[in-house]
Amino acid sequence: MTGKSFFRRGGLVFAAVLSSPLACNRETISAPGTENVTGIVIERLTPNNIEARAGSFVEPDPSVRVRDAFSGRPLAGVTVEFRAEQWAGSVQNPVTTTDASGIATSGAWQVGTLPLSAVLTAVVAEQQSSFTVLIKPDVPARGVFDPATRVALSGEVVSGPSLVVVDRFGNPTPQIPVAFTIVAGGGSLENSTALTNRDGRVAVGPWRLGPTPGENTISVAIAGIEPVNFTVQALDAALLTRYTLEGVRADRGVMSPQDAGLVKGTLAIGAFDRCLCRAEAGYFVMHIEYQGVTPEPTRIAGEYAIQPPQLVLYANETKSVSVVNGRIEIEMRRDTYDWIWEETWIFRPET
Repeated sequence: MTGKSFFRRGGLVFAAVLSSPLACNRETISAPGTENVTGIVIERLTPNNIEARAGSFVEPDPSVRVRDAFSGRPLAGVTVEFRAEQWAGSVQNPVTTTDASGIATSGAWQVGTLPLSAVLTAVVAEQQSSFTVLIKPDVPARGVFDPATRVALSGEVVSGPSLVVVDRFGNPTPQIPVAFTIVAGGGSLENSTALTNRDGRVAVGPWRLGPTPGENTISVAIAGIEPVNFTVQALDAALLTRYTLEGVRADRGVMSPQDAGLVKGTLAIGAFDRCLCRAEAGYFVMHIEYQGVTPEPTRIAGEYAIQPPQLVLYANETKSVSVVNGRIEIEMRRDTYDWIWEETWIFRPET
């Protein structure tokens, strides 16, 4: 290090520069710990702004060199702390010291499991230097279908299910190629391939079921994982009993479908014993068309069961079902952007 010595000769003041042999003769300055370290520079030796898959290890291990800010020479024995912020994961050496070359390494850095930008910071006294990693989803691990109707009429065109492709941590994986193939029931698909969107989601699209009643199945193939199947039960329309929406019961009494904001409604259900005296099971398909601007009519379909003395429709929208004078009354839960209410749809047999 250097300093100044002042002395007076006559009326003038002179300054002499004193030099320390330490600064001239040593290549590495020894500065144990951090309590006495001032005037330092932390130099990143490994890349910043890197990418890694969720749960993986960053390569190479983050390293820094600590130098004297004035001489530029490396400092040995300096304590360095590697701080991983929340979601950044963990490092093998959260606290370490610089070697003879002034270098400190965090050791293995395993990043977190959420896709986001995270930071690891090397800290010496009041000085810091950071490494930023963009964590991306890991490779696809499985495909998961959204809840969807699994009952329709033979030959009917239905909206195929949506599928989300996720990694081993459940993170959606975008831009993954997906292939759709019909493996049972015949029929046709409008699209046979697609890419997952930014949310890892992909829709099968329009699907025309085969003409023969029974199971219609599509298989979804994603590279690197087992195919997943989705099956729709195709019903024989000739074996169903059809009903028409006759009225809607609400707080104001029974209204026509039009007064209740509906255009029309139909219900097709497998034949059952109207006395509800014995256990039975079957399928139903209901279509409701609303007034005003809606994307498409509501379609509710699924299984029913007779649990004497009740008729149960297995659908999230229905609350209770009763059979009164040959009519089927279904209590529904309606939900709009503005409010939620309940009403009863009354279906009469078609003649």
